[in-house]
Amino acid sequence: MAEVALNKDGEFSVASEFEPQEWEMMKNKYRIGDFLMPCCKAPAILKTSPNGLPFFSHYSDECASAP
Repeated sequence: MAEVALNKDGEFSVASEFEPQEWEMMKNKYRIGDFLMPCCKAPAILKTSPNGLPFFSHYSDECASAP
């Protein structure tokens, strides 16, 4: 679970800075590769926790930079 991802322009996107409606719209419209995890540049997916918190997650199960 990550708060930050890189967008297509290479800029940081912070999940908590988006309004809930905007986050839901982005979740429905983004494509794999639009966001990357900053730790390993793997594709990121947009998710919302059961508590309603937006976050980014690795597209695959494990971070490529994990030991």
